[in-house]
Amino acid sequence: MEEGGLYREVVEVLIGEHVDLAHGIEHVDDLPEDWGPAAVRLLDALDTHIFKEEWDLFPAAFGLLDFDDLDAMAEVHAQEGSAMDEVSG
Repeated sequence: MEEGGLYREVVEVLIGEHVDLAHGIEHVDDLPEDWGPAAVRLLDALDTHIFKEEWDLFPAAFGLLDFDDLDAMAEVHAQEGSAMDEVSG
């Protein structure tokens, strides 16, 4: 989907959100003593991100991609990893 140019901007935004969320989670120990509001903001950002994926990106992908496309994507991820490997690795 991204390679075909469809929703490239949306995918790039979601990948950026993955990076931001991963950074926030990795640095959760650095929160100040009054960490509650920062934790709520992080959880709110995560909830918003999941909503975008579940209700926008994934349904659009399943509407545009056939099973061969999905199998090809799974094969690439199995062989080469994904963009998230850079964040979590």
